Amino acid sequence: WAKAACAAALVGAAGLASAARRRRERFAFGAALRRYGSALRAGRHTAARSQFLQLADALWRELYKQCGARPPHRTAREYAAALSLPPQTAPLVADFVRWDEEARFDAYAHRLPTQQQIAELVAGLTAPN
Repeated sequence: WAKAACAAALVGAAGLASAARRRRERFAFGAALRRYGSALRAGRHTAARSQFLQLADALWRELYKQCGARPPHRTAREYAAALSLPPQTAPLVADFVRWDEEARFDAYAHRLPTQQQIAELVAGLTAPN
């Protein structure tokens, strides 16, 4: 009985740790999203682009965590197109890949996504499956 109780306690502790980690990740997404929105509203394009790239890195990590790492022989667009995502999330991810490429590789990337568009993507990716 003692071993079973110990195992149950470990499983419970792991569950609590996982829930706490998810709460911290959601809080981090929220804080990054607020900084991005603030820079956009203030018209600070360079700061908004920098905040977007930091947020994009976190979104890529979340996507890789949920769907697996991108194979080295695939582009980001090919990777996103091959994912089996819910119908409402797939177009958001496709848009995200386009925004990310533009922000990273276009020196004059003036079409950054709105704060609402990124919030919808974050909600779609962090929603429980």
